Amino acid sequence: MRVWLLVLMVVALSTAGCKTKKVEAHPPPPAYADPAAMQEAVRQAQMIVQVRGDVRNHVIPWSDNLTLAGALVEADYMGRMDPLSVTVTRVRKIYRFSASRLLSGADMFLEPGDVIDIHR
Repeated sequence: MRVWLLVLMVVALSTAGCKTKKVEAHPPPPAYADPAAMQEAVRQAQMIVQVRGDVRNHVIPWSDNLTLAGALVEADYMGRMDPLSVTVTRVRKIYRFSASRLLSGADMFLEPGDVIDIHR
């Protein structure tokens, strides 16, 4: 027990004379310095479609002609079982699609910010 206390005292005494380095403040990234650049960065961040479930790609870049079927292909489903249904949430409205409905050709165009949930 005395050896441990002696080691602790040596460590405390050896670090007592150490000086701490002054931490310099980093300037904000350039995108936040300009309000227009910040708005563009926010707009770019919102130009995605999110996919939740057993998929390889959870974020899909949005484009004018992106459909639900196209987003599901890009998401690359990796589940062990086939999905039973898919929902698309847009603002506060939910669109439901059964697997059989999707396979029969039902589709919809997606908008930026849509969230796709794949249900098993």
